[in-house]
Amino acid sequence: MEFGGRHDREPFAQGRFLSDLFDALPTGILVVSEDHRIVAWNPALENLLGAEALAGASTCCELLGPGAGEHACIGDLATAGSSEAREFVVRLPGRTQNLLVTPRWVGRGRGRTVLLQFRALADASDSPAAPVATPPAPVTLRIRTLGRTVVETPDGELNGGWLDRRTGHLLKYLIAHRQAPAHADAIADALWPAARTDPTNTVRHFVHELREKLEPNRGRYARSAYVVARGGYQLNPERVTIDADGFERSAKAGLAALAGGDTRRGVEQLEAAMQVYRGEFLPDERYEDWAIAERERLLDLACQVLRALAGALHDARAADYLERLAEMEPLDADIQRELIATWLRQGRRTRAIRRYRTLQSRLMREFGERVTFDFAELVRPDGRA
Repeated sequence: MEFGGRHDREPFAQGRFLSDLFDALPTGILVVSEDHRIVAWNPALENLLGAEALAGASTCCELLGPGAGEHACIGDLATAGSSEAREFVVRLPGRTQNLLVTPRWVGRGRGRTVLLQFRALADASDSPAAPVATPPAPVTLRIRTLGRTVVETPDGELNGGWLDRRTGHLLKYLIAHRQAPAHADAIADALWPAARTDPTNTVRHFVHELREKLEPNRGRYARSAYVVARGGYQLNPERVTIDADGFERSAKAGLAALAGGDTRRGVEQLEAAMQVYRGEFLPDERYEDWAIAERERLLDLACQVLRALAGALHDARAADYLERLAEMEPLDADIQRELIATWLRQGRRTRAIRRYRTLQSRLMREFGERVTFDFAELVRPDGRA
């Protein structure tokens, strides 16, 4: 069977040729719609920026950041200045290599698109005449996760029940996985496993909602300062501070100082850590698997800190820290025994008896076991346990 003549085959062949040519170009090319949405890219750009970074961004602003000077988005630079193509240096976060970007308008009317051509630079001096696309002014988001989840923006605390809805669950998931970017599929599987819609689109929708909640005054195409796309979605560590990280830094510094023999500095750092640790990590997500691992890790570190403080101090503070440790570990018989013995030494016998009976009841209820030490054996004639 014969098909049409040369003119019937020509559009298809020409389209295939242009597609192959686009893929074979050695220069990175990004095609963006008039409203700055990413349409396509070629393999050269994928090699330059990484497939995950490209897949995790929906607009050129998310991928590259804002433009230079008075322009809100680097895609707008195609229409700036003279009719000749202009070059702009882009500095991507976390990369030592700068990029030289040349934006151009292609097409007319509603079908117009922006073609961004990329070239890697060893440094900005490779193109001294090119203006630099600068990042947005520094802003800070503060999040408390220990004891109660609180979000504080530069404009004040974000109140309301949104933290208990899907947008808030997404934020908490990103907090729990803040050390590395989280892929959209992993987020969808953890938060909305029964969703019938495409998981990538679902995650993108709620990422957009989260950005709008955290940055209501952000420009339409401006890059988010708080939730970034870097091969997945992640809270920007340069703009977001989380109390759990501050607790961990102080705790590890204090334990290291004690191990090195610097008791004064060690106690100071450990006490500072416990002032931050107001309670368990994300307590309002108690039964979510994605929060449990981080909660247990931080709880274990807090217990190490309290044990170290109880051992390093020899005053009423030591008993206070030991009591706090016993509250965190209610079924640890050794810790409970030490606390009861401490209270007996202090003459707080009624409180010691109540704690002993509570421990008996808990062990019998949970494990069907009795306390392995006798209350009377903790008291000696010399008053020591």
